[in-house]
Amino acid sequence: MRLKQEDCEAEVDKLKRREAEISSLYATSLSKVQEMTISSLQERLGDPAIGNNPILRLIAGIIFMHEQDYNEALKRTNEGGTMDLSVFSRIDHENL
Repeated sequence: MRLKQEDCEAEVDKLKRREAEISSLYATSLSKVQEMTISSLQERLGDPAIGNNPILRLIAGIIFMHEQDYNEALKRTNEGGTMDLSVFSRIDHENL
């Protein structure tokens, strides 16, 4: 089965829309009601189609750090690397 160029372009467009929605979610978190943003974020993280998207997980980590919810931030950025280090650096030593 060969893929048509139109099918490939449609899939790329769908991925671009998802990533734009993720970026919009982050912008919303900085300007609007936090509860609504967190709820929307949790819903997206639970969606099997997008929940493991690395951009979504990065934005989730940033939002949860902003909210000082370091457990959730670490849960969403558990891939290791600089994001985890950034979360750990913000946690009070007493909380470790």
